[in-house]
Amino acid sequence: MKREIEIRQLEVILNLAPDESPGGIGLKALRRQGVFPEEWPVVDSTGPQIFGALEFENGVSFVVTPESVRFSQNIEVNDPGQVVAPALAQKYLEQFPEAQYSSVSVMIKGHKRLADKNEGKAYVLGKLLRDGPWKNSGPQVLDASCRLSYRLENCLCELRVQRMSFTEQEGDGRPVLAFFAEFEHEIDDENFPHSSDFAVSAVKTWKDDWDAYVEIVDGLFLGEEEG
Repeated sequence: MKREIEIRQLEVILNLAPDESPGGIGLKALRRQGVFPEEWPVVDSTGPQIFGALEFENGVSFVVTPESVRFSQNIEVNDPGQVVAPALAQKYLEQFPEAQYSSVSVMIKGHKRLADKNEGKAYVLGKLLRDGPWKNSGPQVLDASCRLSYRLENCLCELRVQRMSFTEQEGDGRPVLAFFAEFEHEIDDENFPHSSDFAVSAVKTWKDDWDAYVEIVDGLFLGEEEG
């Protein structure tokens, strides 16, 4: 199958239990514990030790909020071999095994380049939405997006499709058809007494989420477009 989708970002989100706090952890401590390599230069660091953000030159970022711990990575080529965010999340989990989590989410963002902005609008309005009076309400429908939910074998997948502009390092915004997916893995209390153990297990299966994303987007959406 021809690859149409360009995956541009992957993010692992460790959603904390209601009474859990991420604690104050600085960059030096995270480097010392082996979560981030010493040689990675930092582009930006905002906020105090707790509830702050770190961004590295290689496109990896680390964000702590009261509700979650996030490991995000910008991706330039469709090569899962270059993805490091899940491994960083796993190292973090192994360093803090007593923390409690409610779920683990893997978010994948990708797009297909378009010839012009009208192509994306025509795809969503013409292919994904059924004809009806809702398309003719008001003087003109400016745009539309579509949200779908899939129950997969081990998680729930929420997929959003919309037209947008993608700005690269050089040049103006390029029209794209964007596909945003969140694979949510809920804690399995029966088989994992400690939620951190389940979180590690869920993070290790990120490649299954990547493959499911490609299969759904390329096979069911963009593949159907060609057929």
